[in-house]
Amino acid sequence: MKIYKYDITTKEFIQELEINEAYGTNLPFTTTTKPLAKKDGFAICFNGAEWEYVEDNRDKTVYIKATKQELKVDYLGKIKDEHTLLIPKEFDEWNYTQNKWIENIEKKETQRIQEIEAKCNQSIETIYPIYKQINITNLLTPYTEEDKDVMKAFIDSKRAICHKAIDDGTKAEDVDYSNES
Repeated sequence: MKIYKYDITTKEFIQELEINEAYGTNLPFTTTTKPLAKKDGFAICFNGAEWEYVEDNRDKTVYIKATKQELKVDYLGKIKDEHTLLIPKEFDEWNYTQNKWIENIEKKETQRIQEIEAKCNQSIETIYPIYKQINITNLLTPYTEEDKDVMKAFIDSKRAICHKAIDDGTKAEDVDYSNES
């Protein structure tokens, strides 16, 4: 006689067994009801009375809508409402009305400006490491007025490139500080 064993937790079909009827068919987590045929994207589970198809997304990558955290599905059934299969980009936020990721333009622009300013400061500090401390201490005392003017002109030229890039919408990686224009 054939019986069909299912998982204790998920109730998912595990295997078909041939048993001797003399031992009986009352083995735990088995049924004599024949399971449904295999179907892609579904697990075959016993609900206590009959076999049914249950959506199987296990091992698919999902993203938490609230945080964009990436997870692997480890459960049977439909994708949870707080998850999506849609892949978010860096500045995306979940839009519950449209049910999709929407790019947050303000965050993207703030990030671009911060990156340009950081690159500008790094460019200045490469030539004038003292730049970070100029406003904190009186470190310019040993410099001549001509030295200070050269430094100020250099810094002003780098700042002009920075401000032009910000105003033009240039990407941080495309800003060229070697050009003094």
